[in-house]
Amino acid sequence: MKEKIIELYAFDEETTFLLRRESDASRTSFTIKPSNPLSRE
Repeated sequence: MKEKIIELYAFDEETTFLLRRESDASRTSFTIKPSNPLSRE
C-alpha cells in the first residue's frame, strides 16, 4: 500500500519518510480505538 502511494505521487525521500511516520502513527491510533471502523482488518 505504502509503495503504491509513493509511486503514484512520486514523493521525495523526506516526504516519504514523514508519510510513513504518519501512516504508522495512524495505524497505531486505529488499533488503540476499537470503535474506529478502520481498525477492523
